[in-house]
Amino acid sequence: MSSGLLSSCLYSPGALKRSALENLFVGRDNLMDDVIERICSSVSGDQKHHILLVGPRGCGKTHFLSLAGHRLDDWLAANRGDERAAVIQLREEEWGIASYLDFVVRLLQELAEQQGEINAQIARVYQLFAINAEEAEKAAVELLHQSVGDRTLILFCENLADLLSGLGREGQQKWRATIQQDGNWAIVATTAALSASLARQDNPFYGFFAIRKLQMLDPETGLKFLIKKAIHAGKEDVAQFLRTPLGRARSRAIHHFAGGNHRTYGILFDFFDRQSLEDLVTPFLQMADDLTPYYQDRMRVLPPAQRKIVEFLIQKADAVTVKDTALSCLMSQQTAAKQISDLVGKGYVVCERVGRNTFCELAEPLMRICAQLKDNCAKHYSLFVEFLRHWFAVSELEKLQMQAASDLNQTHIRQALSRFHDDRREPLRQALAKEVDQHLANEDYEGAAKALETTLQNHDSEQDHETLVYVWVEAAKHDRAVAAGQRAAQKYPQNADIHYWLARAHLLENDFAAAGKAIKKSISIDCEESAYLCLNADILLGLGRFEEAIANAQQLLNKEPEHWHSLQQIITTACSKSLPLWLS
Repeated sequence: MSSGLLSSCLYSPGALKRSALENLFVGRDNLMDDVIERICSSVSGDQKHHILLVGPRGCGKTHFLSLAGHRLDDWLAANRGDERAAVIQLREEEWGIASYLDFVVRLLQELAEQQGEINAQIARVYQLFAINAEEAEKAAVELLHQSVGDRTLILFCENLADLLSGLGREGQQKWRATIQQDGNWAIVATTAALSASLARQDNPFYGFFAIRKLQMLDPETGLKFLIKKAIHAGKEDVAQFLRTPLGRARSRAIHHFAGGNHRTYGILFDFFDRQSLEDLVTPFLQMADDLTPYYQDRMRVLPPAQRKIVEFLIQKADAVTVKDTALSCLMSQQTAAKQISDLVGKGYVVCERVGRNTFCELAEPLMRICAQLKDNCAKHYSLFVEFLRHWFAVSELEKLQMQAASDLNQTHIRQALSRFHDDRREPLRQALAKEVDQHLANEDYEGAAKALETTLQNHDSEQDHETLVYVWVEAAKHDRAVAAGQRAAQKYPQNADIHYWLARAHLLENDFAAAGKAIKKSISIDCEESAYLCLNADILLGLGRFEEAIANAQQLLNKEPEHWHSLQQIITTACSKSLPLWLS
């Protein structure tokens, strides 16, 4: 396995150093363990495993395969590897394979890196080819048998669909026959999608591989990847920022554009170092220019009908139904559904069922680069406008509008604010709201409080203020709960729930007088709410005002005869007026 030359690389992860591969590996530990276990068992046992990793371009296939090779080397080094296995890792793109003979010679050339003595015999294959191609192929296959011997031949192969296409049907049949006859092959391969050579029942390699799909990054795993990348790059300040609510919210903005694609995450990572608008616009446009050839190549490999659908979705900012897609592309709904299904499998499109309709949209919003950068009539770059909407809050953009120096920046900000006002959707705030919900679901009240405080810095919300007091109370942080409650009560004096939670906050400090004042305000706003009356009885007990506490509890029992807490308050007070009870 190559030791690697680079510490950072977006398009050739196979050239990365082992340490970089390990540092940047996220989310696939179980799959990696399974692959290594199967290949090691192929070496140590009679059963041979053949694994095919399927995932779209940029999803980390090369990274996975390269790291798997290093980890296999570790196992072989500890288990008499040279005696038990011959490991071959083909190049990421094997453009030179156009026949079965080409393929066998490439394997021999890789083996020659380990066994230099076979170079002369490889040269003889070329000499034979000048005389008789069939004899040259027989000689190459026999040399491969001799070179591997009794060892397991472990083959790491990328872009298997392209390799099989180069082999042709006859070459595929010969390779499959060799694998079966020899019985010592173990293969780990990758492909962007299941081609006809792998998916059709009448082809030699149909059903041959154990297929494992490489899942795209979800928001949480994507955040881990960004933090790891920051640490690997020596940017500890960026890593720390990514651990904050705002950093996590902006990582969701990255996820929106990356669509879970590892490579695009890596490309967008550098934007965390750029906070001013002037620092963002030029690098974003440069990134778009750099990525255009990549996305153009992705478009070129599609059949015309699928290319037409993708081009239509490029023009749409939001998800579109299959029916509307079919109509706009002048296709029958059945044809469009079939083509969209293929595009989902290839990683170009994602679909979601809502009621009776299926909505589809681009898996990678950055694919819009293909069209927008070439649109010479555009007065603004709409993808950058969308980026601004996800990166900044409305209040931040309004401030930036006053500071923007160039007409280009002013134009983009105006467009972003206009879209905010049109659809009333604020992606950064929505991302922070998801952050709060996630913390609440995990009962991480301090985490929820920090996310809410970040939200309130840019967007004043009565509900968020109320929730902030609640989470600080649940976190048992009395000083922060009281401070948040007092601010909220001053801003929204008619919100009874805010006063209720402020009363709870004061109780954390055993300040019954302040708590009584706050709950009295809640009851004055809504005298029918049971929770207010119940808490008021607890506070009265804490103040030693037993008769009032009993009267309060009786009032609630008259309203709700089965309210057990009020009954307990009365019984406790009656038993011992010197023993106040506070049960909140």
